[in-house]
Amino acid sequence: MDIRQLKYFETAVRNKNITKAAEELHISQPSLSVQIKSLEQELSCKLLERNTKEISLTEPGKILYNHACDLLVQFENIYRDMEDVSEVGSGEINVGMFQSASSWFPKIIMEFQKVYPNLRFKIHEIGSNNIENALRNYDIHLGISSRLFNSDIYKYSPFFKEELLLITNKDHLFKKFKSINISDLINERFILYKQGYKLREIVLESCENAGFKPKVFYECGNSETVRNLVLSGLGVAIVPETSIRFSNLNGINILKINNFTPTRTLYTVLLNKRYHKPVVLELNKLIINFFGKLDNIKKDNDEKN
Repeated sequence: MDIRQLKYFETAVRNKNITKAAEELHISQPSLSVQIKSLEQELSCKLLERNTKEISLTEPGKILYNHACDLLVQFENIYRDMEDVSEVGSGEINVGMFQSASSWFPKIIMEFQKVYPNLRFKIHEIGSNNIENALRNYDIHLGISSRLFNSDIYKYSPFFKEELLLITNKDHLFKKFKSINISDLINERFILYKQGYKLREIVLESCENAGFKPKVFYECGNSETVRNLVLSGLGVAIVPETSIRFSNLNGINILKINNFTPTRTLYTVLLNKRYHKPVVLELNKLIINFFGKLDNIKKDNDEKN
């Protein structure tokens, strides 16, 4: 058994048809059938059922298919690691992040490309829930997340603990206040992040603890859309500090929420077992240092106030 045979087998199963698989692999149908038959003989078991127009997996076939998929991904990752080793100060970095990080990440890139002007970035805007798979599948080099995954195959570096703040339209009744209690929001129209976002869970739980269920009128997954809905006076939103710190806030009022303990910790995430080219580690360090300076400025301002 070799990697080529496993690739043939995986392609046949994925296409559910020997003819289609042979076309994808650019080999003849008889040649593909011979390779799969050879695999069955070597393993002394039947892997595929061929009684219908579509092939299907036997129980041994299901086991082999799962292993084959994992091995093919690992095999592909060998080439990716070798490419990473050969690229010094150039090439491409794939970064996965939640959407609101796009408000500050360009500042990181600007600083980074002063040192590495030939480096290309591919930014994947994905939810924190999807960072785990993207790292494991080698789709990204580095992730930015607000979630900790229950696995020791990842390395986490916390870089910022941010407040959650209320934003309203400038003409809202709260315009004369600098802070409010969460119970003051009982009659407000809420703009929430959609299902799957950790911030949504925090807001719903906090309102429940305050004794009310928020009136959710709008749901979305984009921080800019949230701001625009607020700007239009359609409702209020509880948002992370970083999503507004680096944004245009004309027409928007920002209020602190009294006795509101929930915060959100942001992490950079790396896959432990992967080779990390030096520029990825430098980027990781830059993000941590950038927010370290920001945190110090924030503490100084809090002390002055």
